Amino acid sequence: MFGLFKKDEIKEIIENATKDAEVPAPIDDQSLHDNVRVGVTNDGRTTLTLTNHNNYMSSMTVTMERGYVKQLVRLLEATLPEEKND
Repeated sequence: MFGLFKKDEIKEIIENATKDAEVPAPIDDQSLHDNVRVGVTNDGRTTLTLTNHNNYMSSMTVTMERGYVKQLVRLLEATLPEEKND
């Protein structure tokens, strides 16, 4: 995930993983706010916490330094469909 694949490989992995996937229903703002939290630690690292309220309040927190945050943003942006310029 963190520099393990070349950009072309990432695109191919994403295409293969999503070709048969259904488009999820839109998430309302309140649901997103309740399930995703972003913070900063005392030493300046970013935290991302994902919570599943439907599964006994399970959660996962990832703590990342600046470079990993940028890489994660790039990976997430790579999954977005191309915008059409009309």
